[in-house]
Amino acid sequence: MLMWIVRVNDETFTMGYLLKLLRMQQAGSEATGQSMNLGSKPFDLVNLLAENELISQAAPRYKIEVTAQQIDTEIRRRIIGAAPMEETSPEQVEREFQERYRFYLNRVQLSETEHRRIVRYELLNEELLEHLGQEIPIEMPQVRLYSIPVIDQGEKSAEEIADEIRTAFARGVSFPELVKQYAPPDIVRKEGEVGWMPRGVSPASDPLLFDELTPCENPEEWRGCQISEPVTDFNPTNSEFSLTIYVVREKSNLREVEDRFRTMLKTRSLDGWLAEEKRVNDVQINFDSDRYAWVIEQLNQSKQRR
Repeated sequence: MLMWIVRVNDETFTMGYLLKLLRMQQAGSEATGQSMNLGSKPFDLVNLLAENELISQAAPRYKIEVTAQQIDTEIRRRIIGAAPMEETSPEQVEREFQERYRFYLNRVQLSETEHRRIVRYELLNEELLEHLGQEIPIEMPQVRLYSIPVIDQGEKSAEEIADEIRTAFARGVSFPELVKQYAPPDIVRKEGEVGWMPRGVSPASDPLLFDELTPCENPEEWRGCQISEPVTDFNPTNSEFSLTIYVVREKSNLREVEDRFRTMLKTRSLDGWLAEEKRVNDVQINFDSDRYAWVIEQLNQSKQRR
């Protein structure tokens, strides 16, 4: 189907191309025994198409380039792994790679050119992410954060439980004790500790965590800490809202950023970059409920034929 669904300046992508990408995602999910969320995946991929093309068009501005050799190496890594067994001859490795690659392309119904383009997009994304990450300081202001996610329990709502937690804390019950009583097992194991979190990881919560909440008088104790009102969080993975209560145990004006939070900051930086690029470039999305219904029907037909 040749109708375009994404336009980025002079580059367009059709319904047929989107369908190929969805088939590739579907095949990958089936290979790992997982199910693909068809409710959101088509819309996610439409947006990803636009973002990938924005990155591709902007790459020369940052002197970012992905070579054919890099694409070859990445494809081989995905198909046969990083390093073959020592007793395997180069000829045998090449035969195995070609066989597996042909099988993969046939399964996902992509040409080699189309697949290489997708891999190039992904590598460009990684290169730009690293480029933007270089601007993130090694050391940043941070808070040592603790939290309790609050959920409904029996007849008590999350809001009622949050009030219980805050009242108990005000009466002198320590935060670790409240974690044991109210938090899920994975949070209990960590005693509610999120870790040293730098400013910028959660911009919406920064004013609360860095400016409003009073840390403990003594980091080794819980005296003097201020507990937050329940904060409403949205989980894009399951499209559900939840409540979370926070406590800042201590603050640091300058502390080295942990790798996991540096990764989050890089992603935030890329999100901001993409928002600005969408503003200054001609980006159009032409994907509605009718086109969504068409790709879902085509996917179901493909699945039945396999």
